[in-house]
Amino acid sequence: MRAPKRPYRRAEELRELLVAEGVQLLLESDLADGDAVTFARVFERVEQAGQPRVTKGSVLGPGRVWSSQKEFQREVETATAGVLLDIGGEMTASLEAATAVLGGADLTTAAGRIDAVRQLCRAAGTAYFTQLLGSRTWKLWVGLWGKVASSSGDISVEGLGASLRRAQLGTLDRLVDDLYRPLAQVVGFRGKPEFGTTDDALRRMAVAIVGLTDGLAIHHRLFPEHFNPIERPLGPGGQDQPWHPFAVALEAIILQYIEPDPDLA
Repeated sequence: MRAPKRPYRRAEELRELLVAEGVQLLLESDLADGDAVTFARVFERVEQAGQPRVTKGSVLGPGRVWSSQKEFQREVETATAGVLLDIGGEMTASLEAATAVLGGADLTTAAGRIDAVRQLCRAAGTAYFTQLLGSRTWKLWVGLWGKVASSSGDISVEGLGASLRRAQLGTLDRLVDDLYRPLAQVVGFRGKPEFGTTDDALRRMAVAIVGLTDGLAIHHRLFPEHFNPIERPLGPGGQDQPWHPFAVALEAIILQYIEPDPDLA
């Protein structure tokens, strides 16, 4: 008795299926290394999911979907970069901390509003950073950035570099739209005039903060002992208050880009 024929699937259907499975495999591998994604491992996942069996002969070689496994791995990395920057957990942690700060803040004077911004840096900033340190997908993101940064030539035009750029730009938009602008409005701050409009200042500030966050998070992986709390006399009545080193640096950046709106004084 002849074995039943495998169902025919178009090349694009196979590409979509295998890349999607490859992305999930890379996310689960906890390694920013496309070499962890082999055809054999992806084919096995497809079969375990109840999908018809796929063979190398149907996707690999001249006139097929990919010319080599390395080309497939690069496509998986590029697709993965587009889904890695989910900062929902970090945003939630920041907004919860910000709500607690603002509930007890005095926003009736410029001095009170400046103090509120400082305390937002301390509480919401630390919450964001701490959440990021525990993010497995962020570690993958950094690993992919490292591969791009160590490459030669124009890394921003296509492939992995372009995918990382699009994802990062989307993150910057979300930080400004959903976090920085709303909080600036609540505490009555505006962008400093030398940076253009308030939105211009917030956008520049977001770029600086993202650079700070990524850099310090990488440093924390190697030197956690550098992140012991710092006592600062910024608590109620000038009492000492523990500050995370990230929050100290965050405050320095934010107060360079925005200031109390004098029209609200």
